[in-house]
Amino acid sequence: MASDFWDAEWPAIMGIVSGTQGALVALTVAIAIAGWICWRRIARLKAAKLALDERLRLAKDSQAEAIQKLSIAEARFQELYARIKASEGFVSLTSSAGIVARSISDLGKAHHQLAETLAMEWREL
Repeated sequence: MASDFWDAEWPAIMGIVSGTQGALVALTVAIAIAGWICWRRIARLKAAKLALDERLRLAKDSQAEAIQKLSIAEARFQELYARIKASEGFVSLTSSAGIVARSISDLGKAHHQLAETLAMEWREL
Protein backbone atom coordinates (compact mmCIF):
# COMPACT_ATOMS: atom_id res chain seq x y z
CA MET A 1 0.00 0.00 0.00
CA ALA A 2 2.79 2.43 0.82
CA SER A 3 4.41 1.44 -2.44
CA ASP A 4 1.29 2.44 -4.36
CA PHE A 5 1.31 5.83 -2.60
CA TRP A 6 4.90 6.55 -3.56
CA ASP A 7 4.41 5.27 -7.11
CA ALA A 8 1.46 7.63 -7.54
CA GLU A 9 2.85 10.69 -5.73
CA TRP A 10 6.55 10.60 -6.60
CA PRO A 11 6.16 12.30 -10.03
CA ALA A 12 4.16 15.13 -8.38
CA ILE A 13 6.80 15.55 -5.65
CA MET A 14 9.59 15.69 -8.23
CA GLY A 15 7.66 18.33 -10.22
CA ILE A 16 7.38 20.50 -7.13
CA VAL A 17 11.04 20.01 -6.23
CA SER A 18 12.31 21.08 -9.66
CA GLY A 19 10.27 24.28 -9.45
CA THR A 20 11.52 24.79 -5.92
CA GLN A 21 15.12 24.34 -7.01
CA GLY A 22 14.75 27.14 -9.53
CA ALA A 23 13.18 29.39 -6.92
CA LEU A 24 15.97 28.61 -4.45
CA VAL A 25 18.62 29.42 -7.06
CA ALA A 26 16.87 32.69 -7.89
CA LEU A 27 16.56 33.54 -4.17
CA THR A 28 20.24 32.74 -3.58
CA VAL A 29 21.29 34.95 -6.51
CA ALA A 30 19.07 37.79 -5.25
CA ILE A 31 20.55 37.53 -1.75
CA ALA A 32 24.09 37.49 -3.18
CA ILE A 33 23.40 40.60 -5.28
CA ALA A 34 21.83 42.42 -2.32
CA GLY A 35 24.82 41.48 -0.14
CA TRP A 36 27.28 42.74 -2.76
CA ILE A 37 25.37 46.04 -3.09
CA CYS A 38 25.36 46.50 0.69
CA TRP A 39 29.06 45.64 0.89
CA ARG A 40 29.89 48.28 -1.76
CA ARG A 41 27.81 50.90 0.03
CA ILE A 42 29.53 50.15 3.35
CA ALA A 43 32.94 50.41 1.64
CA ARG A 44 32.00 53.84 0.18
CA LEU A 45 30.75 55.05 3.56
CA LYS A 46 33.97 53.90 5.25
CA ALA A 47 36.04 55.76 2.65
CA ALA A 48 33.96 58.90 3.17
CA LYS A 49 34.38 58.59 6.94
CA LEU A 50 38.16 58.30 6.58
CA ALA A 51 38.22 61.41 4.38
CA LEU A 52 36.12 63.33 6.92
CA ASP A 53 38.36 62.18 9.77
CA GLU A 54 41.41 63.44 7.87
CA ARG A 55 39.75 66.81 7.25
CA LEU A 56 38.79 67.04 10.90
CA ARG A 57 42.38 66.32 11.89
CA LEU A 58 43.58 69.05 9.54
CA ALA A 59 41.02 71.45 10.97
CA LYS A 60 42.21 70.69 14.50
CA ASP A 61 45.80 71.33 13.40
CA SER A 62 44.75 74.62 11.81
CA GLN A 63 42.85 75.57 14.94
CA ALA A 64 45.89 74.79 17.10
CA GLU A 65 48.03 76.99 14.82
CA ALA A 66 45.48 79.80 15.02
CA ILE A 67 45.38 79.57 18.82
CA GLN A 68 49.18 79.65 18.96
CA LYS A 69 49.32 82.74 16.75
CA LEU A 70 46.59 84.36 18.82
CA SER A 71 48.56 83.81 22.02
CA ILE A 72 51.66 85.30 20.34
CA ALA A 73 49.64 88.32 19.24
CA GLU A 74 48.20 88.73 22.73
CA ALA A 75 51.69 88.56 24.25
CA ARG A 76 52.98 91.17 21.82
CA PHE A 77 49.97 93.34 22.52
CA GLN A 78 50.67 93.13 26.25
CA GLU A 79 54.28 94.11 25.56
CA LEU A 80 53.15 97.07 23.48
CA TYR A 81 50.65 98.08 26.13
CA ALA A 82 53.39 97.93 28.78
CA ARG A 83 55.62 100.16 26.63
CA ILE A 84 52.81 102.65 26.19
CA LYS A 85 52.29 102.76 29.95
CA ALA A 86 56.00 103.20 30.48
CA SER A 87 56.03 105.97 27.81
CA GLU A 88 59.19 104.81 26.07
CA GLY A 89 58.60 107.08 23.13
CA PHE A 90 57.15 107.09 19.65
CA VAL A 91 59.97 105.21 17.86
CA SER A 92 59.77 102.11 20.03
CA LEU A 93 55.98 102.14 19.75
CA THR A 94 55.95 102.14 15.93
CA SER A 95 58.29 99.14 15.69
CA SER A 96 56.20 97.24 18.21
CA ALA A 97 53.00 98.24 16.45
CA GLY A 98 54.38 96.75 13.22
CA ILE A 99 55.14 93.49 14.99
CA VAL A 100 51.64 93.36 16.45
CA ALA A 101 50.10 94.19 13.07
CA ARG A 102 52.00 91.30 11.44
CA SER A 103 50.93 88.94 14.22
CA ILE A 104 47.32 89.95 13.79
CA SER A 105 47.63 89.47 10.02
CA ASP A 106 49.06 85.98 10.58
CA LEU A 107 46.20 85.26 12.95
CA GLY A 108 43.66 86.36 10.34
CA LYS A 109 45.23 84.10 7.72
CA ALA A 110 45.22 81.13 10.06
CA HIS A 111 41.60 81.78 10.97
CA HIS A 112 40.67 82.03 7.28
CA GLN A 113 42.38 78.70 6.54
CA LEU A 114 40.55 77.08 9.44
CA ALA A 115 37.22 78.42 8.20
CA GLU A 116 37.90 77.08 4.70
CA THR A 117 38.82 73.65 6.07
CA LEU A 118 35.69 73.45 8.17
CA ALA A 119 33.52 74.71 5.29
CA MET A 120 34.89 71.94 3.03
CA GLU A 121 33.99 69.39 5.69
CA TRP A 122 30.42 70.68 6.05
CA ARG A 123 29.90 70.72 2.28
CA GLU A 124 30.85 67.04 2.12
CA LEU A 125 28.29 66.08 4.75
